[in-house]
Amino acid sequence: MHERMALHAGLTTPVLVAAIGASGAFSGQALARVPFFATLSSEPATLQAYSAPVHVDVTLHKLFRFRLGLDGTISFKQPDRIALSMSRVPPKYQRLFGDLGTPRTWPLTYDLHVAGSHSEGGRLRYQIVGTPRRPSDIERMTAEVSDETTPVYAKWFLRDGGTIELAIESQAVGDYLLPKREEGEIAVDGFKIHCVMQFGPYALNDRSIASE
Repeated sequence: MHERMALHAGLTTPVLVAAIGASGAFSGQALARVPFFATLSSEPATLQAYSAPVHVDVTLHKLFRFRLGLDGTISFKQPDRIALSMSRVPPKYQRLFGDLGTPRTWPLTYDLHVAGSHSEGGRLRYQIVGTPRRPSDIERMTAEVSDETTPVYAKWFLRDGGTIELAIESQAVGDYLLPKREEGEIAVDGFKIHCVMQFGPYALNDRSIASE
């Protein structure tokens, strides 16, 4: 596990959840003050859709260890639709990936709260917690966020007891901040999975997606 992901796992205990009530956690304007989300808010309001090829290297553990590479496509459509198309991945996991979303869609798909912050390396890192705004296999999520130059570390807790942890790196594509690389640990249905996902190149405002 990535060192920061291990640290973040320590922040996703009931202590952090309890901090919401103890600190009077807040959203809205407070979330906009988090540098990463402020960068997204400052973008031109012209991104209606995008698509990109995605390659995933997977190491799967369950009795035996398997390694495989998967290729597919990710797409986004305003305001908050994320879709993964990958023929060798079961549909329920493709839907779950869409439910995870991206930092761009989180404020719309999760009820987010800033639970606290700490200083590290001369910059503030914010702890954010959220619950889905609509029915989902996800019970809640937590994230540690700073600015666009550092990865976002997120963890999702599923209703069936599974967990997903991702370190999300971003890149500038034109005027927009979009996913570049994700690395994570997934524990679902008795499997333990390590994955590395690479995105791009992007097609912005793909008409075939925007018209759906």
